[in-house]
Parts: sequence; C-alpha cells; structure tokens
Amino acid sequence: MTGTEAQISVPAGTSNDLWQAQNRAPRIMQPANDTNLEVEVKFNSNLVGRNEVQGLLVEADDQNFIRFDFYSDGTSIRVFAASFLNGVPTIRKNLVIGSLPSGSPMYLRVQRSGAQWTQLYSFDGFNWLTAVTFSHTIAVSRVGVFVPTAMGDQVA
Repeated sequence: MTGTEAQISVPAGTSNDLWQAQNRAPRIMQPANDTNLEVEVKFNSNLVGRNEVQGLLVEADDQNFIRFDFYSDGTSIRVFAASFLNGVPTIRKNLVIGSLPSGSPMYLRVQRSGAQWTQLYSFDGFNWLTAVTFSHTIAVSRVGVFVPTAMGDQVA
C-alpha cells in the first residue's frame, strides 16, 4: 500500500502466468460471498510492453475462476475476459479498445447477476462501455486484482 493505492511489483524475467494449467499470477484477493456482485477498479499504470496485463479475478478455487482484464499486445490495448472450468479456459472477449500509449487511467467494472456476468470498461470512470456479457456458473469465494508477468496462447 502506498497510502492511497495498492501496488503489486513483479520481478522481470519470471513467469507468473494466469492461463491454461497455470494460476500463479500475483494478486490481492479478498473473501466474497457467492451472491450477485459489482466490483470496480481503477488502474493508474500504463500498459506499454507486449503482454503487460492488469485485471480483476473472480475465484471459486485455483481451477475455477474468471479473469477480466486489460492487456497490451505491444501495439494496442485490449479488453479481455476468460472463464476457467477445471483449469480449462474459454475466451469470452478479446477486443482492441485503444492504441499505445494512452496515459490515462483505465477503469474496469464487473457485474454478476446469478450466472450472468458483464464486463464494462471506462477511460474516465463515468462513461462506461460494455465489453461482454456471458453466462457462467461459479461458486464465488474471493475477488481481487491480479498482474501476471507472462501470458499464454490467448494473444492473437
């Protein structure tokens, strides 16, 4: 904690991925009830290098979770979502939303109503765009932010 925000520092040259058969991403999690929810986070860090990622993680356990994030493909910023069932991912969205560098904060909001999930994003915290809505059943136990240092084969 810096006094006003949380920071996660990850050493360069290590693989702390959150992808197929890997759930090693550094994260800050908190317990959550298995009910409808809405979580919003503001990211102040810029994504400038290829495969830099920051996002929200909703977990039942280490094999069953949903990731919602922003990532850089080296040229553009993308909004991304994937659900994991027994460690096997299903990509829900992988959409270019801007070019690099942006320099402005990025906001991510996740809403759950029953088995329905909606991911929204914003560049100002007021005007929100829906990235994706999908159905996925999960027994939520915790939510939080994550920052993997490498990404698997979901990058196009």
